[in-house]
Amino acid sequence: MKDIMSEEYMNEELSESELPPVETIVKGFLKRASEDPGVAKLKRELELSKKKNGSTLDFFYSLSMPKQNRSVIMAQVDKTTDSSEQDTRSFKWTQPVVFDKGSSSTLSSLKKDEKEEKQRKEQSEHPRQLVLEVQVEPPMPERFRAIVESMNGSDVTFVIEKELTKTDLKQQNNRLSLPKKQIKTDSFLTSEDKDILDAKANNEIKVLLFTPCEKKVGVTFKKWRMNNTFVYNIIGDWFKKVVDDADNKLKVGKMVRLWSFRNMLSQNSQLCFVLDYD
Repeated sequence: MKDIMSEEYMNEELSESELPPVETIVKGFLKRASEDPGVAKLKRELELSKKKNGSTLDFFYSLSMPKQNRSVIMAQVDKTTDSSEQDTRSFKWTQPVVFDKGSSSTLSSLKKDEKEEKQRKEQSEHPRQLVLEVQVEPPMPERFRAIVESMNGSDVTFVIEKELTKTDLKQQNNRLSLPKKQIKTDSFLTSEDKDILDAKANNEIKVLLFTPCEKKVGVTFKKWRMNNTFVYNIIGDWFKKVVDDADNKLKVGKMVRLWSFRNMLSQNSQLCFVLDYD
């Protein structure tokens, strides 16, 4: 075999068929690197390897690198070479890029991958269960339940829990607003009730309200339309007999609750309400 490290060999014009494929690669590499000072050191190591091992190619297998910490060496193919150079498998030498497996960034990436893999396994073994949040409606206080039973009441329904506002307690407003979005259900209204409230005239219902101090008050239930929505309101003697009664202890910011029931002792199963707070 000819000495592929000699100037004579590098300058000799040989066809690809005359050279083994590996020697073709090495010769092309040496030709392109002969004028690059950056490869002088590598060339010397190649020569020393040839003298020591008897083969230039042994150099590539005898590079001293820790097996555990350095594993990847990449060389970029010269994309500027023409097709003839590509056919002779010529490459442009670039500084090898060595990735250190022991670096902090690499270890962090590996730990992240391990953590994600562990999470995937746990999710596959323990599928996520859909948990439905069920809001428990507060029960009507016992003292009012006794009143409901005395009236042979039925259809007890939790209507709303709301914070009293300034307008709820002002005399000039004289109403307790029950916004549509805060109403838990309108099932306390019969179809006849809804027809009355939606009518253009006589669209209000006379109801009974039991106040926090357990007094029975006659008030009016009405539906006010506002743009694309509506608000139920308790009006009539709301301020005079409920707000203005000091025994009820109503004030701005107090959280109140409203229940409904039907008075079965009345002729038309009159709609009634219970107002209370904690």
